[in-house]
Amino acid sequence: MPDGSLLRLDASGETFVESVDGRRVVAATTVALPPGLVPSYFEPSHDGRQLAVVLVDAASVTAERDVWLADAATGVLERYTKTKISSLVIWSPDDAYIAFDTDTGFLCNGFGCLGECAILYAPRLGRNITALGGSDDSASLWLVPWSKSGRETRQVLAGGLDRLTRLSPAPQQ
Repeated sequence: MPDGSLLRLDASGETFVESVDGRRVVAATTVALPPGLVPSYFEPSHDGRQLAVVLVDAASVTAERDVWLADAATGVLERYTKTKISSLVIWSPDDAYIAFDTDTGFLCNGFGCLGECAILYAPRLGRNITALGGSDDSASLWLVPWSKSGRETRQVLAGGLDRLTRLSPAPQQ
């Protein structure tokens, strides 16, 4: 959070603010989760006014996942993506954009995986983003290599895309 405190979200949708030293925990609000959906990951905006929450439909065969936005003060939830395959989310430094993934590579066997993972972004005010070609509701991102080996890029991906400032729009083809 902006003041250095930590925000927790539990499976029921309750949020708690915890001091950095862990000594003080205060109930903040309850996010009104849709029936059958459970949170798997969340990221608060830098100003602390919104939460980007990845919700999973635990009853679906493929564990469908989408990004939802919650008002941190009221808990009101709105659907941000409508891809069924988004599991990562990160805010831009100015909170104007949200980057998210679409991962069609979940079908794997002993020889490899089918599909691919893409990183996209869209304005914070977007809703029900499909991220389909021709939909114009999102744009692709690509990672700028930080070294000749590209290892730093892989480290950022493994760490959950922790710095959107190191992402750039994909080149026009």
